Amino acid sequence: MVVKPQKISSKLVIIAALILTTVLVSGCSEQGAVVVFDVKHKPIFKQYSVFREIFRESGVKVVDSGVEDLERAKAYILAGPAHKVDEKEIVEFVREGGVLVVFIHIPPSNIKPILDEFGMKAETSPVEENIVTGVPIKSSVLTDDVERIILYGAFRVSHPIISEKRGEVRFSESERMGLVGFKKFEKGYVVIVGDDAAFTDQYIESADNMVFVRNLAEFVLSR
Repeated sequence: MVVKPQKISSKLVIIAALILTTVLVSGCSEQGAVVVFDVKHKPIFKQYSVFREIFRESGVKVVDSGVEDLERAKAYILAGPAHKVDEKEIVEFVREGGVLVVFIHIPPSNIKPILDEFGMKAETSPVEENIVTGVPIKSSVLTDDVERIILYGAFRVSHPIISEKRGEVRFSESERMGLVGFKKFEKGYVVIVGDDAAFTDQYIESADNMVFVRNLAEFVLSR
């Protein structure tokens, strides 16, 4: 039996089209699952390999960069930034649907400009205890299967979903403060955690800290 050349050509065209479609879809999927881990504001700690691996296992690509890569990101992570954070690009990023995650290390005067933009607060003095246990006080996608997290020195933050085990601490009569804050801002979200050390390689296996990070990665991917 002789196969006509035009039939072979048609089959090759179809196969090539399928391969091209697969490549394009894969590229778009990877591009849409990028998280920028900020290195421009000088994070205090560098040991976040387990944190990064949890994100990778969830299907999120973590890149070290700064606000210049916000256009291709789903989330922007500021882990213990030492330099002042006041870029308007971050505000616009969240406004348009991005997720901003801030882990605090030093007294938060350097992140106050950006927190003010989102109507969020962080106390300027840390909790007196060096080891702080946090428990969920609100049901959230970030607290699924989290019974408790352990922080190693912490600043209290507004809009809490996780607070100290001994109870909620009030910043004022009208505003509660806790250890992890979570707020919707227009189309996006802001997550503030009162400690960065708890999610380094040294401490991330404490209590349900890894569960919290996994929830965070899955939440970012779902956006």
